[in-house]
Amino acid sequence: MPIGIANARSQRASQERRTSSPRRGAVLLAAMVCLIVASMVALGIVRAALGAQRQLRVSQRSVQAERLAEAGIERAAAQLRGAADYQGETWQLSAAEMGGKLPAVAVIRVEAVAGQPLQRRVIVQADYPDDQTQRARHTSDAIITLTSQPKSVGT
Repeated sequence: MPIGIANARSQRASQERRTSSPRRGAVLLAAMVCLIVASMVALGIVRAALGAQRQLRVSQRSVQAERLAEAGIERAAAQLRGAADYQGETWQLSAAEMGGKLPAVAVIRVEAVAGQPLQRRVIVQADYPDDQTQRARHTSDAIITLTSQPKSVGT
């Protein structure tokens, strides 16, 4: 093969390499941009899902605290039916009693209603779970009417 033909082929091959190399670089750059965009979209979806999960957990704890406060009112009413001098209590519930993984507490207070000797005001503050950093707190109150006149001490 003459030297002139070999040089021409060598120059064409060199030109093809030079023109195809920027194309390959552009394709690689476009692929990397697409990968970055897809990763950012996936990260956004994961963050949204985690936020929704946290919100659901907060909502569930709030409902549980509300139900516990209602149960505390019912507990106080039952105690008052048995003993009109019931003053309240701190009601500790284990995780097993709550039917889950976390314990709870309800503070029940009973107060006399001024001018109404047959009525008691019951105030319940319920915390679920019984943990200051994760708790949901709900407070309920109700007026309970006693079925009989409370007996005074010594009668």
